[in-house]
Amino acid sequence: VMDGDPSVNPEPYGFVHLNLAYMPRGMAREEWAVMDIIPEYEEPPKGKDEVFDPDDQLEERPPKITYLNLYKQKKTQGWWPLYQKQGKYLVKTGNIRMELEVMNMEQAEKRPAGFGRNEPNQNPTIGPPVRVKTEFSALAAKVATVKFIWKSPNRLKFILAIILNIVGLIVTALMFNA
Repeated sequence: VMDGDPSVNPEPYGFVHLNLAYMPRGMAREEWAVMDIIPEYEEPPKGKDEVFDPDDQLEERPPKITYLNLYKQKKTQGWWPLYQKQGKYLVKTGNIRMELEVMNMEQAEKRPAGFGRNEPNQNPTIGPPVRVKTEFSALAAKVATVKFIWKSPNRLKFILAIILNIVGLIVTALMFNA
């Protein structure tokens, strides 16, 4: 996995190698994407120079690791850990959420994907958003507020609060004028 702009970071963030015939099922939550689901992972020996491993601090342990054959299941999604090789050990560098789908040639031609900057709303198609019109003139906004208060089940509380505020202002004005 690399940044789309090579001038930002020419080095890859991390790797994930999956055998599609026998791959670990992706985890449902990001924090469950621990290195234990990678078959090649070997825990480095613990020593006094031990590096902090965020996977050791999980409050809730991930579910049991299960494996699947993507050629039989055809589609899967989830979180997998990204890693880089340092020496003879794999070190976690992050997580990635992926959706993997295996198709035959006919399906792939019908639903192309992965050709860079093509139209993003191709597969799946999402309709245009429904937007609420919020253009009000100053008077229309005040009228809408009064209508909201009048139709509210708490209108008595609103009216009582307004009356008490007016009475409080009058009493305060009389106390300071006397």
